[in-house]
Amino acid sequence: MRLRFMTITRDRGRIFNGIPAEWLFLIIALIFGFLFILIIPPMTAPDEIGHFAKSYAFSQGKIVPYFLESTENPFKTWNQYGFSLPSSISELNQNVIGIGYNPSEKFDYSSLIATNFTNFNNVFIPLGGQLNYSFFQYVPQILTISISKLFASSMLSVYYATRIVNFLSSVFILFLAVKWTRFAKWGFVLLALNPMFLLLATSTSGDAFTNAISFLFVAILSTLISDEEMDKKKLYFSFGLMIMMIQMKPTLIMFGLLYFLIPNRKFSIWSKCLYGISILGSSLTIYYLWGKLFPSQDIMYIDFASPSEQIRFLLEKPLDFVTVIQNTIDEHGEFLFHSYTGKFGLLNRNIPFWIVLTYYLFVVFAVFIREYNQLIISKIMRLISVVFLFGYVLLTFIALYQIWSPLGSSIIQGLQGRYFIPSGAFALLAITPNKDVIAKKLAVPIVMSGVVLFLGYVTYFLANSYGF
Repeated sequence: MRLRFMTITRDRGRIFNGIPAEWLFLIIALIFGFLFILIIPPMTAPDEIGHFAKSYAFSQGKIVPYFLESTENPFKTWNQYGFSLPSSISELNQNVIGIGYNPSEKFDYSSLIATNFTNFNNVFIPLGGQLNYSFFQYVPQILTISISKLFASSMLSVYYATRIVNFLSSVFILFLAVKWTRFAKWGFVLLALNPMFLLLATSTSGDAFTNAISFLFVAILSTLISDEEMDKKKLYFSFGLMIMMIQMKPTLIMFGLLYFLIPNRKFSIWSKCLYGISILGSSLTIYYLWGKLFPSQDIMYIDFASPSEQIRFLLEKPLDFVTVIQNTIDEHGEFLFHSYTGKFGLLNRNIPFWIVLTYYLFVVFAVFIREYNQLIISKIMRLISVVFLFGYVLLTFIALYQIWSPLGSSIIQGLQGRYFIPSGAFALLAITPNKDVIAKKLAVPIVMSGVVLFLGYVTYFLANSYGF
């Protein structure tokens, strides 16, 4: 029995150790990604109707939404702003509302017939929080919709084409991120194979592109930090990514801290300050001008909070917000860790929390697998990584408290673990070792076998949950 186990272990070692990390990621991501596309019903990813509607509007050249008051809508402004779009988009969403709110209900896959979604007559389709999103996170969707609607006679075909291209775009970007990163390469792989990451990537959500670009940015900066000579093309490309990221999600401004880790002999303090001010100034200017096209947050979220008053409250009573954060962590801490990777649908189709914890253990284990060309992590790098994570979490807490929580609320409403997916790659810098801790030949098969089993379980769970 022992000999048989050793033989199996050696065979797995040959399988996994003979393939570079980025190619292993690509193979596993493609297998489980297409299974997700096959199993997960349309419009069931978080906020997907808003993301797809926004993408479709962009593909038609529509940017500024209009207000349409509905007597059936109990809110003052929420779901009152939107676009005139094909009614088949709404029909796709209506087809899954039952299973969205009732996790015990199975989906009728026989309803996915192209002829059921051919009505291209325009109706008003409201948007929620995606109302003022920029077009950057929707580049794959906009291009796919623009082309596919020229040939497709059914919205179902347009929708699935968009899912596939969005997924392949994210996987390609992550492939490059894993290939280029100079630290925690296998940690990148495990984080990129997070089933929530895959679920977003296999939907039409703009969050997938945002998450993937964040990983790519960290990987590119790691090469600028570690390489002997400064690659100006990569540097300028990273500037473009930084501006794009801030438009996609303002909290990503914290990623700019990575520039301070580039050695001064390659990128002087004066250059860092000059370029930093230029990037920050241009990013905020673009964000401000774009925001002027849409209703203010006070109008968008008037049904849930008072953003301006909430900011004033935070400035006047910052210590009270510390208590709010503590209350939130005490009450929702486990939920945040769980929803980072193990709560699907409308966060109501959930795998057991102990299985989620095993995934986190595999991530930590993967970080300790070193590559031959890995960056040497200094204490200042670890400190900057901790500062980044603290700042990113704090900004996310403030943003959600501002728009979703009633004035003076004792906890932060609306937080979900998936909001922290972009921060994962940068955060790994804090725990990446500088010495070989475990043998790569032993560790890689264990980690990759573990993540395959984990994704296999999640796939089985989703198939069973939706009645595939």
